[in-house]
Amino acid sequence: MKRQVREWTEKDLPYIQNIALTIWLNVYSHIFSKIDMEKYHQEYYNDQNLIKSYKS
Repeated sequence: MKRQVREWTEKDLPYIQNIALTIWLNVYSHIFSKIDMEKYHQEYYNDQNLIKSYKS
């Protein structure tokens, strides 16, 4: 069965960021501290960077 997937919008950013951070924490928490991962996530997965990567 083929599914129709909608394009994401700026309203979806909090959900996308939360999913990305949750995955990062689950995968890398045994290597890096939670604080370091949250700082990295805020720097590289903020609204502006996600919008920029979407538009490129």
